[in-house]
Amino acid sequence: MHSNSEAQPYSTMRKLDLKSSCNNLLKVSELLICTLMLSLLLTLRVTAVVAAASAGCDSQKCGNLTVSYPFRVSYASEVSSSGCGLPGFQLKCSTNNKSSTGNLTLRTVSGSYQVTAVDASYVVLDATPLKAWTNTSLNISFQVANTSHFLIDTSNILFGYGASVKADFSTDQDGGTHPSCQNVQKNEDTTPYCDYYACCTATNVPLGARTVNMSASTGSGAVGYASIIFPETYSTPGPQFFGGGSWGMRLGWYLQGNCSADGNSTCSANSKCTDFLDWADFKWAAFRCACLQGWQGDGYSNGTGCIGEFDVCY
Repeated sequence: MHSNSEAQPYSTMRKLDLKSSCNNLLKVSELLICTLMLSLLLTLRVTAVVAAASAGCDSQKCGNLTVSYPFRVSYASEVSSSGCGLPGFQLKCSTNNKSSTGNLTLRTVSGSYQVTAVDASYVVLDATPLKAWTNTSLNISFQVANTSHFLIDTSNILFGYGASVKADFSTDQDGGTHPSCQNVQKNEDTTPYCDYYACCTATNVPLGARTVNMSASTGSGAVGYASIIFPETYSTPGPQFFGGGSWGMRLGWYLQGNCSADGNSTCSANSKCTDFLDWADFKWAAFRCACLQGWQGDGYSNGTGCIGEFDVCY
């Protein structure tokens, strides 16, 4: 009995085997090429990281804070900073090394203040000492220099603490007094800014302020104070400690200049330059650099720059 289908000739089968083998070899070759490309790009990436670190500024440590360009840190035993960064961004560390117990401070016109946080846009200072008390000092001021790279951020608000205390503030931006806040009775419950004692809040600090003057008054002899606080930092130990809370003040930091004139030389590759102020309103311009999405670093050509990830094989 014969089958209806004829057996394939040996030559045809041989061609099929060769074709299959070639396809397999091509797949192996593609895999090898992809692996070699990945290895090469990873080598180039490590080389780029090392080059960026050696050519620019590495991050510095003080206590539990990491400080990146354009900030520079000087340690307790140093007269000036041994690291790199811009002079206008000088910070002081209270230790002689990068131990976890050091405190970082920023010196301003009105004094030196501990830095509790620092990032790519803001610095937060311990502003607890900035209290205008009704029973001692009725007025207190905070000021950064007119040539400073810092501005008092608009997220800070006026804060009055204590029954029957009236709190006021003024800034160098308007020369006048902003709406005050006044406490008339004890709070029945807690709020994000008040504990068991009466307190009040008022308007935010205006844009562009470098000086803020705080004052406290009372007509009944009650004790309390006025201050400026960054609300997210306010905390209190409990009702047994009148006036024992703590808080910070947030400062925005900027480079003086603008993106069109200074961004190309200041911002690194794979970063974005952003203008914040202009000459018409504030008599000076300000900008900052930041890495694009998917890239990591400080965004500055003299810092770590911006380092990205590479996806090669799919």
